[in-house]
Amino acid sequence: MEYTYQDFLAYALIYAANADFEFLPEERAYILSKVGMEEYERMSALFDEHSDMESLRFLSENATLYLRNSIDRNKMMEELKELFLADHEMDTLEENIWRVLDDILS
Repeated sequence: MEYTYQDFLAYALIYAANADFEFLPEERAYILSKVGMEEYERMSALFDEHSDMESLRFLSENATLYLRNSIDRNKMMEELKELFLADHEMDTLEENIWRVLDDILS
């Protein structure tokens, strides 16, 4: 199956939102504001099916398709940072996942 940029963004945000094992209402609302219900539900189902390794592979493979330059990459990293700050703080686990995503999306 081919995925769109919106699908990729939804998946990345869902992955990030689950980083600290707490998926807060503020994080869900943020994701919905960025991608809408259809992409959220489809990518949430896919995320639930994936192991952590499959999630990282999905992110890495789609990053090469959709993050073609530093502007695209920086925009994605800003979206992820805003998600982590949806509850007004970025805890240690979220900071570590943000670094991992920074590396994977490079």
